[in-house]
Amino acid sequence: FDAWSGKIGAADQAGEKLGFTNQQVEDGLARLETMVKNPAVALKDLAVAEDVARARGMDLTTAANMVGKASDGTYTALVKLGVVTAAQAKQFTSGADAVNFLGKAFGGQAAAYADTFAGKLQVLKATSEDVGKNLGLVLIPIIEGVASALASTIHWITDHSGALTTMAEIVA
Repeated sequence: FDAWSGKIGAADQAGEKLGFTNQQVEDGLARLETMVKNPAVALKDLAVAEDVARARGMDLTTAANMVGKASDGTYTALVKLGVVTAAQAKQFTSGADAVNFLGKAFGGQAAAYADTFAGKLQVLKATSEDVGKNLGLVLIPIIEGVASALASTIHWITDHSGALTTMAEIVA
């Protein structure tokens, strides 16, 4: 995993610029990796899935599933959705051919969408969600530490309340 964390982070950032949240990118990537069983191919196919998702108005996981099936040599979903014709599907000699076709047919659609007003709003939404999530990941351990220290202090005060009362009476 460590070897791929930087590449996954880069995919998250690239997806964010296209209006996909880190969660959506990672869900799509997980779907692809499960299907193609090769992280390098899954990362390459993710870009195709992002373009297909934006071009066809579908969520990224659905598009990733479709691209993963195509990569695996199953073209039925592509034909049913009207992405390719049955004649085109018969011409594919491999899953890679199908994914390359999708890449050529839909290439640049996610970037084009991101340049629209709706796309810019989606990018803003994805970025703000991811910033909130990342901020939470940083702050939660700090808040937990403060809460733990506070709980320990309260526990200590409770355990030593008699001594504290005596000290307060002496000082007063």
